[in-house]
Amino acid sequence: IVGTLALFVVLSVFSGLRQYSVQFTNNFDPDLKVITVKGKSFLITADDEKKIKSISGIATISKTVEERVLFSFNGKQQVTYIKGVDREFQNSNDISKNLFNGQWLKSDTPQAVIGYGISQKLSLGLFDFNNPLEVYVPKPKKGQIQSVDEDFNVDYLMPVGIYAVSEELDSKYVFV
Repeated sequence: IVGTLALFVVLSVFSGLRQYSVQFTNNFDPDLKVITVKGKSFLITADDEKKIKSISGIATISKTVEERVLFSFNGKQQVTYIKGVDREFQNSNDISKNLFNGQWLKSDTPQAVIGYGISQKLSLGLFDFNNPLEVYVPKPKKGQIQSVDEDFNVDYLMPVGIYAVSEELDSKYVFV
């Protein structure tokens, strides 16, 4: 009886911890996600958006795009994911409560909100106007990389916020 009771208590605690840790990842992932079956992206027309909004129970729609890229800052580099979000992202995913420092993105600006783990690896702070965060996005093509100029689009971002959720997620995403 004691062994069974101890096992029951341990399993109950682990179940509670699982629910506790899942609530943090829910800030990044919506309740319902529509993804492509083939390829990296798909087009949603205004008509498609109206149809989705007319479904009972749908509160908001947010469109995102995600790509694995190379970030460079002051000679340090990190390969991770960039996640482009629209204005509605904050309405469907309340990430602002996980901001460790700074602020959330303003629309149509070259701002970025980075994870705490990424900021540590790159020794990156906020609002460093002299040293922007460089992002190298691979151009769509097949074959081997010949040169940075031909095979990558390069752009510059200004970090305005740092989020902290979990060690894994803090090292995975940069939001733009």
